[in-house]
Amino acid sequence: ERLEPMDSLQDDNWFREHPWSIGVSSSVLPAFNFNSGYGEMYDFLERQGLDVDRSLDQLVFGMHLRWKRTLLELNTSFAVFIEEQENSTGRGTEIVFNESALQAGFNFGYILYSNRYLSIVPRVGMGIINYSIQYSEYPAGAQFDFDNPTNAASIASPRLIHESAYWDLGLQFLNGFQSDQRGHVFEGVILGYRRGFSEKDWKTAQGSLSSELADRSGQIYVGLVFGFDLKKER
Repeated sequence: ERLEPMDSLQDDNWFREHPWSIGVSSSVLPAFNFNSGYGEMYDFLERQGLDVDRSLDQLVFGMHLRWKRTLLELNTSFAVFIEEQENSTGRGTEIVFNESALQAGFNFGYILYSNRYLSIVPRVGMGIINYSIQYSEYPAGAQFDFDNPTNAASIASPRLIHESAYWDLGLQFLNGFQSDQRGHVFEGVILGYRRGFSEKDWKTAQGSLSSELADRSGQIYVGLVFGFDLKKER
């Protein structure tokens, strides 16, 4: 069906007949999302011979409350990545690289356009992120001796942590959002960008850092959204 410039009268009546609803949703942020921040740390890691993948795959869980055309969503996500690679500096070593991210935030959205098949929702929000990395370097082909575990040849960095608050700007395209049935399912796509408020120093809980390294968090992401409305009032 061709989209008209304005909502139909029937679609406008739907928001009056169903003034509010609550629901749950999840978003899968696949591999083509990437960190646009943390440039100082990534430059440091590359100097150590690491070829770091800046993608940040995540599974986001959220809960939303709709009042007419206004949406409030609370969300959180957690991601862990472990990868093994050879050291590119020619030292004959292998490296295990570990990174993790924990995010929590909220977003306000407004259903700018909507009919029975498509809803367009610009959104803005804020959140916090705890992003950490650690890498271990060991000789290629090294063995671990269970009888003498303290004689391991690996060298591990402390877990380096970056905590910051961020702005979150996004645009959602949802299908099936308008329905007269309670407990209906909807799905869609979200395009978004997160940017840290300001630069923050990297920290560690394992001792202290001899020099400061400051970064600003940032992420460009595309998510596949799945949702389930729990209740819809007439």
